[in-house]
Amino acid sequence: LTDPRIQTGLKSSAEHLEMLHRYLSKLGISMTLVIYPSAVQILHPENVTLYEERWRSWSIKNDVNFITLFSQFRTLGNAGDTRRNYFISGDVHLNRQGHHIVANEMRKYFNKKRLEVGSLHR
Repeated sequence: LTDPRIQTGLKSSAEHLEMLHRYLSKLGISMTLVIYPSAVQILHPENVTLYEERWRSWSIKNDVNFITLFSQFRTLGNAGDTRRNYFISGDVHLNRQGHHIVANEMRKYFNKKRLEVGSLHR
């Protein structure tokens, strides 16, 4: 994460997330940040903890819900199989199966949040 290009990208990402958060706040909408690994992070996980902590800290600082799905992808098997089975071939992005994992985890998270909020109104 020390590469200046990565630092520039992380700074730009944080600035855009802050703009989005301000906009959503004005509308009374809570924000949830979801992070998951790219294919490169699956194959080279050296900086994953720093990446997760950076966005976890940002979320806490900005009072944003935070979901990290790195552990879900780590438990799928060895890095090579995970890369082949859950990412587009020759690309860093998730394929259909990878998106299925993200969608299922988000569904679980929001169903739990809905139950928690529902219990507050009883």
